[in-house]
Amino acid sequence: MENALNRLLMENATIAPGSLVRYPRTGTSGKATGSKIIDGREFVLIDSTGMYYRADQLIIVDSVTEKRERGEEKGIERFKAEKKLTNEDIRDAFDDVTGVGAG
Repeated sequence: MENALNRLLMENATIAPGSLVRYPRTGTSGKATGSKIIDGREFVLIDSTGMYYRADQLIIVDSVTEKRERGEEKGIERFKAEKKLTNEDIRDAFDDVTGVGAG
């Protein structure tokens, strides 16, 4: 009961710059860095995405989990970096492919 009361109080609290917040619909969380009024509604800027979210849709939280940052490497280059594979390793793996493999 106490936890539900604390959550209700946090949901109705004013979101000030520096508050840790979460947008429950997507799980996005971060620090509130600013706000502005658009068409009579308050929107809060979250640092982790650089996007504005409706203040009435955010909840104040005690902490946020850091998401892993995306690197510049994409696709096969990222895979090779994560698995520490060389081009020769990749060629050897594709030599064993005998069909298209698409559904």
